[in-house]
Amino acid sequence: MIGAIAIGGAVMLAAACGSDTSGGAATTAPAVTTSAEATSGGMDTSTGMDTSMSEDTATSEDTGGSEMSNPSATTTVGGGEGLDEASAAWFTTMCEGVTPLTEMGDGMTGSDPSQVAKKIEEAGTALTQTASDLEGQPAPTFDGGEEFATKAIEGFKQLGTAFTEAADAIAKNDPAGLQKLQESLQADGPLQQLAGFDATPELKQAVAELPACKALTTMGG
Repeated sequence: MIGAIAIGGAVMLAAACGSDTSGGAATTAPAVTTSAEATSGGMDTSTGMDTSMSEDTATSEDTGGSEMSNPSATTTVGGGEGLDEASAAWFTTMCEGVTPLTEMGDGMTGSDPSQVAKKIEEAGTALTQTASDLEGQPAPTFDGGEEFATKAIEGFKQLGTAFTEAADAIAKNDPAGLQKLQESLQADGPLQQLAGFDATPELKQAVAELPACKALTTMGG
């Protein structure tokens, strides 16, 4: 479903900073699993395509049926303390950039391709803009912060391009646009490589408590 695919844009947050804190966060599943759920499964590319918003972004750790596998090694990022000002600013920008994707379900419950294309185009624009905004900020200062920032920015660019191209295809009544989007999200790249990052509990807690990111960790729940 388009709504579920849209959650792929939030996987960068879940990849390194999926909330393990209390409060019923909806993104507690491992990032690679969430990404797989967002990009696998059937996709209705007919005129009456299913564009409903999936509220369940969490899933089990068994990804045996997924086309994407867990990375063989992980990189731990973060330290034993919270976020300094620069790191907090970086993650705030990141979360604010992803937030529009959580609203993609609005206006996409029908089968009008032009409406679907509009929503996907807006998501692509938001992702591309977020990548640009993050490039203009210092990377997080915690251990592994620069590597994580580089992959996250590349991932946002990858998603932005994929969503924009899919929107263009759908606007031209090309049902293959959604399939191409799915394939692009499944392809090996910075988006999937982010699943190899494992944040320390302290980093997860600090990011989850940022106002902009708190809205993401509670989406759908």
